[in-house]
Amino acid sequence: GALQVLWEPSVERDPFLLALRGGIRARQGDVEQAKADLDRAAQLVANAHDPDPVRLAILGGALESGDVDMARLMLDGLSEAGKASWRAPFFEARIAVVQGAVDEASRLYREAANRGGDLGKAVALSELALRLFSLGRALDAVAAFDEAGVWQDLPPDALPIYAAALMQLSELSRVQVVVDELAERGPLPPWALSVATDVALRQEEPDRAIRHL
Repeated sequence: GALQVLWEPSVERDPFLLALRGGIRARQGDVEQAKADLDRAAQLVANAHDPDPVRLAILGGALESGDVDMARLMLDGLSEAGKASWRAPFFEARIAVVQGAVDEASRLYREAANRGGDLGKAVALSELALRLFSLGRALDAVAAFDEAGVWQDLPPDALPIYAAALMQLSELSRVQVVVDELAERGPLPPWALSVATDVALRQEEPDRAIRHL
């Protein structure tokens, strides 16, 4: 597949590809090899044509493998332009999450949203909402999603969590709006079918629920 290139010998000379491979290995649980890739990438980063994206890739892989010190080192090494961009507080928020500093992470995600224009705002606040939902804070999660803008602009992987948070708050009419618009675009994804069925049952409309099964 497309990822096969990451296991070619030439990757050993490319810090960005090394960082990507390190992140994949960390997610697969191969922490020792992930650390080797990330350490090698860190050694080469200063010679990269554009070091900031490489440092952020190493940072992401470091967090996947639980190496907060490496992540902080990469964040501190960003150029002045990199530190001024929305991605700096965004990745600092991820470090705060790993360290369990939820309130600080929330502040940093919102700082990233304020710096990032429409794209940065949607990405940062959606990730904040995902973090809040995972902590059982559905009301706060929906508020963060609403801050991000209209739901149509949310990243696709955020939509199931948005719908789940609304369901926890019994905001059935809002969930139905999402499902109806997605249905107009084409076949519903499995998560949306499940949500549509749940909404119909909770609204005591079994015939509509059956149509979604």
